[in-house]
Amino acid sequence: MNKAEEEKMSQIASKVKEALNTADVESEAGKWLASQSGVVTEIVMRYIANPSTIEISDEASDEVKALREQLRRDPTIIAGLLALKADTLFEYQSNYNQVLHNLADGVGLDTEGIADEDIALALEEHTLAKGQAKVEEAISNGKKVGVPMLGIGGTGKGTIIKLSGPRVVNTTTRARRPGEEAGVDYHYIDGVDVEGLDANGENKYLAQGPFLADLIREGRGRYGTTVAATKEAFAESDIAFIEQSPAEVVNISKNAPELLPELTLQPVCILPPGGGILELATRVIVRTYGDPTHKDPEVEDRYSVKDSYLESTMGPGQITEVAETTLFSQNPDLGIVYIVNDELPRAVSQVKNLLSLK
Repeated sequence: MNKAEEEKMSQIASKVKEALNTADVESEAGKWLASQSGVVTEIVMRYIANPSTIEISDEASDEVKALREQLRRDPTIIAGLLALKADTLFEYQSNYNQVLHNLADGVGLDTEGIADEDIALALEEHTLAKGQAKVEEAISNGKKVGVPMLGIGGTGKGTIIKLSGPRVVNTTTRARRPGEEAGVDYHYIDGVDVEGLDANGENKYLAQGPFLADLIREGRGRYGTTVAATKEAFAESDIAFIEQSPAEVVNISKNAPELLPELTLQPVCILPPGGGILELATRVIVRTYGDPTHKDPEVEDRYSVKDSYLESTMGPGQITEVAETTLFSQNPDLGIVYIVNDELPRAVSQVKNLLSLK
């Protein structure tokens, strides 16, 4: 780093620190956030180095385009928006730190002497080789390997799947959203209620079975992994990704011996780098900045994201889902591999290495 770059870095660090200090620095959350100024500076620097990561859609309104361009020109805005959510993020980080220690206990990793921000990478190093050996043995025995992908919202699970291999297309009773494509995003069952019943009382959803997994999300719809869709994904490859909750992954492992005996499961959980929550919150902020759908109505002077959206994306429910991956480490037929998405190309490479994919 030359002198000019050092000066620029120093100026950015100063702006980040100043923005973070707009939180209540006397509170526990404010003190924690202030102590993370170096972490936030590193995050912001990545967006400065590659401003194209802040997308500006051609279809966006002029107002949204202007806001996104503002964020692209000055990513230190992110620090101020993190400060607005200091209390919420501190709560999430505290819970997540405990979960990381529980995950380590689940796979027999001794965390003594390992800083909290280094546990995620230690989990990856500890679990990857064992997972590779399991996948290689399964393939050599003529098995198909299903890869359930889990992780908190914003960790990049969907992107990693798209860049790595075929995916089992789940069946759902929820309505199709704008931009979604039938047979690609989901197999949609139209004209039914949440459970799949049509006007005549016939369950059109269950008619798609048999199901390896079947989950009802209250108020949202029913989501299932059918045997037919799983076989369709394996027509392309010996490896296919599966998107289901940890509990439903356990159900797949119970149902597969009867319904799809050639199936072996190797669950993967994608973790954010470092401490985790600040990285995820930044990704959420960048992804939603300028989108009026997600603007916090309680904050008038800045384009802050709603607490409800943060909660649904990376809150207690999402953190609990990661915690539940300990179900796999206790099950000899499953196991678990943790992979850190600190840089997308590296994370994709690690997933491909695990699965012997090119």
